[in-house]
Parts: sequence; C-alpha cells; structure tokens
Amino acid sequence: MTLFITNIVGINIQFDTGINMIINSFAFPSSLGHQYLLPIVIGATALLEYFVFKTLIVRLNIPTLGREKKLVEDQTMDVASIDSTVNVVDENSEFEPQIQNIVVGLGGADNIENIINCYTRLRVDVKDETKVNMSILKEKVKSSGIIDKGKHIQIIIGVGVEEEREKVEAYMSQLKVTKA
Repeated sequence: MTLFITNIVGINIQFDTGINMIINSFAFPSSLGHQYLLPIVIGATALLEYFVFKTLIVRLNIPTLGREKKLVEDQTMDVASIDSTVNVVDENSEFEPQIQNIVVGLGGADNIENIINCYTRLRVDVKDETKVNMSILKEKVKSSGIIDKGKHIQIIIGVGVEEEREKVEAYMSQLKVTKA
C-alpha cells in the first residue's frame, strides 16, 4: 500500500524496509522525487493499517494472543472444581501467588523439566503434558496469553519475565528441598 501511495505523490526511490527506506530516500537527490513526504506517507499508512486490522479482528472476533476463548471444556476440571479441590496459593509462603500459580498450573515442580525465558515469554518444557492445568494458567496467572504446544508451554508475561523465571526457579528449589 505504501508503494502505491508513494507512486501517486511522486516519490521515485527504490523501496527497502522501514527506516532503511527513509535513510536511503534522503541520500538521493531531491530532483528524483518528493522524499520529504516519505515519513508522512509511512505514518499515514501505518495508522490506516492499524485501524483496518483492529476493526477486522474485533468484528470478525479473531482470537489473537490475549483474546482467546476460554476453553474450560477441554480440561479435565472446570474452574469451579479448581477452586474447591486445589489450594493453589499458600498464604504462608514467601512467594507471591503469581509464582505459585505458575508452578501448580504446570503440574508441580517435579513436572517442570526445563525453564528459560526470552524477552517477553517464559518458555517451559514439561515432562508430562497431561499434568498441565491450562485452566489454572489461563485464569489465575497474570499474563498476556498462554501458548500450549504439548510438552512446550509458553507464558507471555512481558518485560519482567526474567525476574519471574528467577522467582519460579527459587520456588521450585524450595519445594524440592521441603519435599526431601
């Protein structure tokens, strides 16, 4: 779309991606086109695309991360039975409920095989995927979304994910020490 609009307003440069296009456009002589319009065209098309895609996502109810449908019927327990049968949070623990809920939702400390993080996601490999309780993870863990890929679970936390991972590891260590 940006290429179409730039051709209409008379910008005659070779297109690359984003910031490279802006930088390269100012390296060419201005007699080739109206390069000064480039940031305005890019901003206008970005806004247009944002509102078009947002409208389509909302009107067509497309499930994006953070907007998934609650799939409680796929779980062996529903949310009401979770609250009555599982004491997810131990008020006497030094660890916050968020950390405890992550470990319990993943099937306990013994079920977590590997835990790492990237910039925004907590990436967990579990031993037994049937022990993972997605209802707890989706209902009780504060996150932008949960991605379930069988034995590989991703919890989208955001920028503070490294601190969350460290707390989860410390909580798992404490659970393993008290169990032994």
